[in-house]
Amino acid sequence: MKTLLASLVLGAAALGSSLPASADVVSPSASANDSDGIGYFPGGMTGFLTVNWYNAAANVGLLQFDLSSYAPGSVSSAVLDLYQLYNSAPGAQYGIFRNTSAWVGVTTDYASRPGTDSLPAAVLTLPDGSFSTHRTVDITSLVQGWVDGSYANNGLTVQRLDDPNPYVYYIADSSSGYPGPVLVINAVPEPASVAMMLAGMGVLLVARRRQVA
Repeated sequence: MKTLLASLVLGAAALGSSLPASADVVSPSASANDSDGIGYFPGGMTGFLTVNWYNAAANVGLLQFDLSSYAPGSVSSAVLDLYQLYNSAPGAQYGIFRNTSAWVGVTTDYASRPGTDSLPAAVLTLPDGSFSTHRTVDITSLVQGWVDGSYANNGLTVQRLDDPNPYVYYIADSSSGYPGPVLVINAVPEPASVAMMLAGMGVLLVARRRQVA
């Protein structure tokens, strides 16, 4: 039995990298609507992450996700899922920018919004004018950088790139009754977790053999 368990534990690290990733759905730990000219409205009040009522006003939404439970090197892919409630804008492009400074939802407004990288980490293009639909964009490199410690996790900014008058409404959080933004993360189990799982399987296997004997 000891030999079997030792073999299982020794092989766990190698097996961990080859096991299929498990999909996690992570809701934001904070969200804020930082559109220019309308002041600050927390997502739970307006229900919208992005909103704009007049021409030429910048439209900014902020999201933060708690990723502290993920070990460095564990994230294999990450997709941001936003729910567009209404207002058609086929071809509209939204930049997903990494925030370079911290922000606090209850005090943030457009004037004091966090700094961002000059270039977006990813671009979300709306392929059609559908309403009440999910829009997804791959932000794997951004999430990996947060988890691996390449830069501080100050969340991200969602902002339209191609038009100063967006008129596209994304839901801020699930409290509105509609699907809120989420990160869909595929993460490989840590070797220690795999070792425990395989060790447990070994114990069950030995016990079953003894019952049969």
